[in-house]
Amino acid sequence: MGPRTIHPTSHLASPHHTTVEYDIMDGNSDDDTSDSSLYGSSDAHSHAFPLNSNEPREWHKITPPAQTDEESAGNDQSSGDLDESSDCAPGALPSSGSDDDEASEPDGRASVTAVAQESEDSRTDPPKKGTTALLRWPIPLLFVLYCIPALLGTTSLMLYALVDMIVIGRACGADAMAGVSLFTPLDSVITTIGVSLGVGVGAGVSTSLGQKNVARARKMAGNAITLVLALGVVAPVPMLVLLYPFLQLTGADSASMPHALYYSLVMLPTSAVFLAPHIVTAMLRADEKPVASMLLTLVASVLNIGLDVLFVFGFGWGTTGAAVASVISDLLATIASFAYYYTPVYFLIHPRADRTRALVLPWRCYVPDVSCMVFMVRSAAVFSLSMIGFSTMLFLTNIAIDRIVPSSLTSSYLAGETAIYRITLLCCVPFISIEQAVIPLAAFYYGARLARKTLEVLVSALSAGLVVGVVCWLFITLLPKYYMRAFTDDADAIDAGVLVARRQGILFVVLGVLLPAQVFLVAVQRNKAAFITMASRQMVVGNLTVILGIVVGSIDLVFLATPIGDVVASVVSVIFLGYLGMKLATRSRRKAVEVKP
Repeated sequence: MGPRTIHPTSHLASPHHTTVEYDIMDGNSDDDTSDSSLYGSSDAHSHAFPLNSNEPREWHKITPPAQTDEESAGNDQSSGDLDESSDCAPGALPSSGSDDDEASEPDGRASVTAVAQESEDSRTDPPKKGTTALLRWPIPLLFVLYCIPALLGTTSLMLYALVDMIVIGRACGADAMAGVSLFTPLDSVITTIGVSLGVGVGAGVSTSLGQKNVARARKMAGNAITLVLALGVVAPVPMLVLLYPFLQLTGADSASMPHALYYSLVMLPTSAVFLAPHIVTAMLRADEKPVASMLLTLVASVLNIGLDVLFVFGFGWGTTGAAVASVISDLLATIASFAYYYTPVYFLIHPRADRTRALVLPWRCYVPDVSCMVFMVRSAAVFSLSMIGFSTMLFLTNIAIDRIVPSSLTSSYLAGETAIYRITLLCCVPFISIEQAVIPLAAFYYGARLARKTLEVLVSALSAGLVVGVVCWLFITLLPKYYMRAFTDDADAIDAGVLVARRQGILFVVLGVLLPAQVFLVAVQRNKAAFITMASRQMVVGNLTVILGIVVGSIDLVFLATPIGDVVASVVSVIFLGYLGMKLATRSRRKAVEVKP
């Protein structure tokens, strides 16, 4: 995260004038949704930079002309003389003299200091440490500090997914791999719920902290846990009822059906265990603890791999053992994460934390709050659209393989598709880390109404995404024979995997634009634009292409559905980002007013 104290660079003001600067960002989304509907009552969540300083809940700044707009925003959050024990709220600088110092200056000249008007709600301001870093540090550095822990944590998670499939393939054969592949669409639905709600709670908590409203951030986090536990109980019920016909429909035969059933009957009833870690890791990143989020994921993944080897190879439990290993590791991670945010435990770990500003979760935070639920569900619903479309594509692709490919090669194609799916997930790890950095940063600056910094987050995300896209595209399309051999020695499965990799990965590079773009749109509450972008990907173009492939009997067209959908959605996202970028640049204006003596 960086140093605990940031010392600002000194600036010398001109003796003849001072400069008043504002960085104003319109808080309304493309949905024409006002702040009151997004964040609660309008008077409690007004713009951060109003021109009328007489309103008790609003504040402005007077800064030297040498400062940038971001530095002026951070000037009231940090000072070289600030320390952890200061009673000064993050929204104000410590007083350097009496209250009459400004009035006593000759010629009525205003002193060059940041002025903050604190209300009774000032105790809901976010912690000094995290807010200071976000407002004072350059965006590229912050982006790296968020990306690296996310990259390490997500890499460990994806490596577990690969090792899990390798262990199953080596211990139980291609039929077991095919059985797990049949569960993949259902697993994707569960993951969709968890990841989407993680996006919603991350955006909600970060936006609230940007508005300096910790009370609402706590409610967001508590309500997210309540919601995810309820969904973890309700969502698996229809899946369990329809499990057997679903597996039959997607191509299960007498060899793969037992593996698919055993695996599914362990994973589905324990869905809540797999949903909760997505929520807590998003909360940790929003709370400016990306390293803690990484450690939670890393420990769970390492434990999962160890239990996988023990249960599958050691005890001979097969696919059931792999499922049990996943349940145990995620259950322990869930218990540890819930315990961390339990108020007594949190202050035992952080004894110096400010009790009025820490993101702890007392019991009342778990009581459902309609506005918090609506905010999270709306963000999650938009983001989940893409993942639902992806799950539908997996389902349709399995049907296509069953109907188009000769029956003697069905299991080989399912195994090859599953292996490439895991490889693709591994290649998506850097993109996921970029997304996990974009959400807390973009949402925080959106909440703080810092348009220029919000735009810098977008530029950093797109730059990193394009570099990652090129590297992963080369890996997927040039080396499929080599990484397929890690999964199986079956020649037919290897050949099928090579075909899938070279069809689905042909335009993988466009994800460098698409994935950062869609999560950025969600983070800044451009929900209509995000909805259209995500719907145009798998939900519309991708699924229709798969259906067309089934109709004409072309397995190549089925596998090309993914890149076709990605290209269409990327074009749509570029259009929206171009408009939004110009809008952000315009609203990041700097107004200079000369104040003469």
